[in-house]
Amino acid sequence: MANFSRTEILCRQHAEAQVFEASAADQAWRWSAGQPWLVNALADQIVVEDLKNDFSVPVAGEHMDRTAETLILRRDARLDHLLERLKEPGVRRVTEPVIIGARRLPVPAAEDGRRHVLDLGLLRRDEDSRLQAANPTGHDLAAEVLSKIRLWH
Repeated sequence: MANFSRTEILCRQHAEAQVFEASAADQAWRWSAGQPWLVNALADQIVVEDLKNDFSVPVAGEHMDRTAETLILRRDARLDHLLERLKEPGVRRVTEPVIIGARRLPVPAAEDGRRHVLDLGLLRRDEDSRLQAANPTGHDLAAEVLSKIRLWH
């Protein structure tokens, strides 16, 4: 499934019943860069877990910020699975320079290693087809994991 665009950031399953302020959509975009599983995790955590389906409370940007921090600290299975992939030498070789800011590389279509990290959702291409972290949530976690891996090796 392709990433959501900025205009379709909040899933219909949540947005039809829940009021999301513009700031919530902005912060959902900032934390997720449109990755569907992360957008859904943010919205689900807020609507179902935090607000207990109380549709009278509009979701604001502050809700998204707190929830993103919760997901980072909690390390949901999907995030943990992605972080485990960073231990693979091929994944680390492509991801580490981007995450630590050493360089941003062009992404040729035929490059299997780069295609693999894009498919995993660890990295994404920017408008100039250069690699960058897929989103701030993944960047923060990947930086933490990569620093620990470097200490172990």
